[in-house]
Amino acid sequence: MQGKTVTVALSEAQYEWLRQAIRNQRECDRLLARLQRHSRKILFGTVPGVARRKPLSRKVLGLV
Repeated sequence: MQGKTVTVALSEAQYEWLRQAIRNQRECDRLLARLQRHSRKILFGTVPGVARRKPLSRKVLGLV
């Protein structure tokens, strides 16, 4: 629709279902971010990498 906003009317049941679906998606996104941080922490802690003069910060590595 070429970037145009579309507004739709929802029944009470549709609204509640959609609200729960959005809540579930946000929780899934949070869990996935935690798993990604955990994976990076394991990767950078166990697999040898390139020697650097100054180590990368936790923020740069996505561990914060």
